[in-house]
Amino acid sequence: MKNLKTLAFDAKVKVFGRKPLPLRTLWLSLTPPMPMCATIDPADLCVLKCPICPTGTGTNKYKKSVMPFELFEKILNDIPSLEDINLYNWGEPFLNPQIAEMIRTAKKRGMRTQISSNLNIPKNLDFWEGIVEAGLDVLMASLDGATQRSYEIYRRGGNLDLAIANVRKITEAKKALALETPKISWRFIVNKYNEHEIGEAKGMAEELGLDFEIAFFNVGDLIPDSETRDFEERKAFWLPVNKKFLNDWYIKKRKPLINTHCPFLWSSPIISPSGKVFPCCHVIDENSAFGDVSKESFQSIWHNEKYRYSRSLFAVRKYEGPAVSTVCATCGNYKRRGK
Repeated sequence: MKNLKTLAFDAKVKVFGRKPLPLRTLWLSLTPPMPMCATIDPADLCVLKCPICPTGTGTNKYKKSVMPFELFEKILNDIPSLEDINLYNWGEPFLNPQIAEMIRTAKKRGMRTQISSNLNIPKNLDFWEGIVEAGLDVLMASLDGATQRSYEIYRRGGNLDLAIANVRKITEAKKALALETPKISWRFIVNKYNEHEIGEAKGMAEELGLDFEIAFFNVGDLIPDSETRDFEERKAFWLPVNKKFLNDWYIKKRKPLINTHCPFLWSSPIISPSGKVFPCCHVIDENSAFGDVSKESFQSIWHNEKYRYSRSLFAVRKYEGPAVSTVCATCGNYKRRGK
């Protein structure tokens, strides 16, 4: 799951930190410029069964697939404004057999690429050399534990030794190719069962030459179209004892959860492996899609009635089109206009 505290977006959204137009400027329009960053999910399949993740539990409501390379190329052609791409969302990116070619194609177009992976797929050195040579910029290794015992409580079916072995192979591939990228970080999502291992994990990351990043656990309450309602039970079972590692909304019991307006609707579309365009990375129901880029142009989706109406929930500009129903209308994650 993503660290949503780091995605609280200081009113400017950019995956890699370069400055786009401030959201306060974008909020003046319901038809903003084409986005500079996007999440393009190569595969919504996974080898693990993580108990909060909709993919791991099978509670997501879409047909699981891998993105065809031809669709990936169409997306890049449709959105020439893109500079940064997240090649992950609800699945394991390295399950797409054409992932290296996707990275290479994006890099040839001057785009920066980032992947988050559990690294639990047995791969030889040649595979990782292909990924490194393709030009991946950032790799976040999701390693939530310093021992197999704590790691597998959440990463069910996972093998910590295998993940670390893959990290070593990637590092070896970088040395063999004399390349500095991808920049690799050990991403440690803190829960009740691994919080005592943070120091040990940080030491292991340093030994491997990785950056170390702490991420905060969320119990799935950010998913606006989820049917799950057992959030209090999940909080009691999963959240760390040390409040230092809790998202603010769990401490302050805040509603909406994130104390800012939604940034995704203006800056960061999410595109599934089948081409469905979603308003944000939290959505899990195919019926919540705003369009299908495999059947229509992205620009027509980006400025369609669903997007314009949903933006009007947060923007200063009023929506004057026909009544529409979108998942954003019932979302409790972000502050609405006038609130």
